[in-house]
Amino acid sequence: MSSFSVSMFGKFCVRRDGETLSDSIPEKAQELFAYLLLHRRAHPREKLATLLWPHGTTQRAKAYLRKALWQLRQSLNSADDAGADAVLCTDGDWVQVPTDADLQVDVTAFENAFEMVQDRTASEMSACQTEGLKRAASLYTGDLLENWYQEWCLTERERLKDMLLRALDRLTRCCEQDGTYDSGIQYGLRALRIDPARERIHRHLMRLRARDGDRIGALRQYERCADVLERELGVAPSTATQCLHERIQEDRFPEAPDTDSAGSAPASSNWGDSGIGELEPPDTSEDPEDPDMQHLREGIERIRQLQSTLAAVQQQIRRDVETVEVVLQQREE
Repeated sequence: MSSFSVSMFGKFCVRRDGETLSDSIPEKAQELFAYLLLHRRAHPREKLATLLWPHGTTQRAKAYLRKALWQLRQSLNSADDAGADAVLCTDGDWVQVPTDADLQVDVTAFENAFEMVQDRTASEMSACQTEGLKRAASLYTGDLLENWYQEWCLTERERLKDMLLRALDRLTRCCEQDGTYDSGIQYGLRALRIDPARERIHRHLMRLRARDGDRIGALRQYERCADVLERELGVAPSTATQCLHERIQEDRFPEAPDTDSAGSAPASSNWGDSGIGELEPPDTSEDPEDPDMQHLREGIERIRQLQSTLAAVQQQIRRDVETVEVVLQQREE
């Protein structure tokens, strides 16, 4: 049985047993395959037809869909086996790429790695999860399906770009905690190349540079932050950013450790981002009896439970809507 891999970050590329097939797949068949790979569920033929061929009659759109499906199958099959059967399912009025299909997709691997840690803070991530997120970020070699401008593609492109920015944000925090400041700086700079006005990343870089002993670099990072915010948005840096700048400017960040009589040094306080533009209090996680910390943990747990419930409800709503759409289409026919 043939083995397939698909790259969708950057240029769309399909490989069968290491052989590139993309050039042999017609443009609309490529678009159909890409859409099915990004939305791994069963789709009504009429819905796919009107989405990918919005102009003209429904009957003509369905004919174009049949042609594209035939072309895609011909391209995926080899002389030795019908490889398309393993990755493309056309069951009556439904078309899908099965979720258990034996193929490797860079976007799927990226999403899976991110979803494993999306509800965790940097301090809650294990070393294995951090490495997984690093591998995921390395898969993002370019924006989704570059030079494609279909509306559905633009929406997915922005969604994945936002996921990358959040992954890079998390990785900079992990690197700050691990003391791998150079790597953290590279992740931060990569995020700013995507969104130069992302103030949270500027703060990460200020802290990383200061902790790495580059006080001047940290101060210059603040100036770059202030310049881009003024130029692009007409605003000044937030209070959190200004406070961090003042502490670095006055040489109060990071704090010099106070060595005790045994010669050990307590961990310096870690002023970070709370996610709402304010400074966090110093880390008191070592005091399990602190009632404020317990309250925060309980609050986070409740929010996670609500988030999980909301995701399940949204998924069920999507399924119900699709079912109703199919019933209406059948009645209209």
